[in-house]
Amino acid sequence: MSNTARNRYSDLEIHGLEMSAHHPSGEIPVLHDITLNIPSAQVTAIVGESGSGKTMSMRGISGLLPGGGNFTVRGDVLYNGRHLAPGTNGADSETSPKFAMIFQDPKKVLNPGLRVGQHLTEVLRYASGFTGRDSRLQRIERAQEILGRVDLPTDRRFFRSFPHELSGGMQQRLVIACVVAGENDVLIADEAITALDSRTAARILDLFHDIAGNMGKTVVYISHDLKTVERIASHVAVLYAGYTVEYRNSRDFFSMPRHPYSRMLMESHPALRDRGRPLRIIPGEAVSPADPPPGCPFHPRCPRAQQTCREVLPQLIPDTGGAVRCHFPYPEKGNGEKDSTRKNSGAPGAGEQFNE
Repeated sequence: MSNTARNRYSDLEIHGLEMSAHHPSGEIPVLHDITLNIPSAQVTAIVGESGSGKTMSMRGISGLLPGGGNFTVRGDVLYNGRHLAPGTNGADSETSPKFAMIFQDPKKVLNPGLRVGQHLTEVLRYASGFTGRDSRLQRIERAQEILGRVDLPTDRRFFRSFPHELSGGMQQRLVIACVVAGENDVLIADEAITALDSRTAARILDLFHDIAGNMGKTVVYISHDLKTVERIASHVAVLYAGYTVEYRNSRDFFSMPRHPYSRMLMESHPALRDRGRPLRIIPGEAVSPADPPPGCPFHPRCPRAQQTCREVLPQLIPDTGGAVRCHFPYPEKGNGEKDSTRKNSGAPGAGEQFNE
């Protein structure tokens, strides 16, 4: 991203993040250019199809990569204006943020042999300095306080429950409670509500919003579901084939996305299209970061593609509300298009693909 974009201050900034996986046959590209700003005390959503780089980009900056040293990560990461080596996770408590990830299945994270209270008090013992015999009561009191913050019971019976005795929603909130107890700076929620019923998922989303707004944590919400993104995110980043293709504040994104891929994602979502209009279908298959086509990686599926798109990779260019990587983006809001995406009168018929 250009210097103009860099001047927009943000607590966590990522510039030109690249990643490759080591393989006997050679280096396999995983990420090409992930660039975005993640404000503190807000929820930033990262969206895109499977394989676009959503999870790997966050693992790359946090040091939570699978397989240890099987990846090479390059790029520029800043936290509170200070440069960090990609993959730093609390290595220097003075400058490095502490990252934590919340995954889809809490049962893979919780220890089935530990009670609810033990999960929290053990985290507090190591993360918050509550050590020694005299601090046991402090740990219990703090654990009960955190349980209340995440909408879980604080009584002795619940405190002594095992994870298998809890519902899926309670298990996920217990994982979130442990993250809060660990005093992490950046919480990364990776498809964290996918396996939950709609009512429980809504409560978890409200909890993420509370963690950001009232606890002052930075929350990154990774999801395929643009409807939930619209509900809680202040900013949205769209990834495709290992590139950031659009980044902007949520209000502008949902009223006037500029990248064709962003617009197609929205108009193919049942809850975001205009009522009464058929779903649009995104043609073709998602491109792998390991084997992108020449030029813009999205051009084989893009209704606005021209010869330039097939030959020249577009740069991520800052605009009024964020940034877009496209040679021929849709005009900015109030600058050439009268209606929002959801009121586009040019919707194809049922089952029709995007074509121009």
